[in-house]
Amino acid sequence: MFDAGYTEQAVPAAEMQYCISMASRLYNVPGILLKAISQVEGGKKGTISKNSNGSYDLGPMQINTIHLPRLEAQFPGLTWKALASNTCLNVAVAGALLREHLTQCQEDVWCAVGNYHSKTPKYHITYRTKVVNAYLSLLIAKQNKNTAKKARPRPDTQS
Repeated sequence: MFDAGYTEQAVPAAEMQYCISMASRLYNVPGILLKAISQVEGGKKGTISKNSNGSYDLGPMQINTIHLPRLEAQFPGLTWKALASNTCLNVAVAGALLREHLTQCQEDVWCAVGNYHSKTPKYHITYRTKVVNAYLSLLIAKQNKNTAKKARPRPDTQS
């Protein structure tokens, strides 16, 4: 079913940011949370990872093929090839899945994040912890960037 001949390619940061921004707006999910999930997942364009249960994780957000039949109604014509190779489609599906989990978890972000990976408690908790750490690192980096911008000396405007 899955062509092992796919080449993995790192997704350029600008492309990933664009796709995250679009999915964030489309599904009303925090972009920084999608970015944290992408860092934990660590997938690339073209990534096809086989799981022990026979399913596969695809693309940058490592979308599990177990979701494909259910997602086809929301994404007509969705194929594993497109999911593995199209960054924005992959991130959009991740956004849709995260939105679904947020709704099921009554907007509890960390419940939704854990369920994005697995509803099995031991996997859910471990994954959630990894995403929390990535999320906090992103927040700190953003805060440091904002602080550095404020601290830059301004050129003297008086002559």
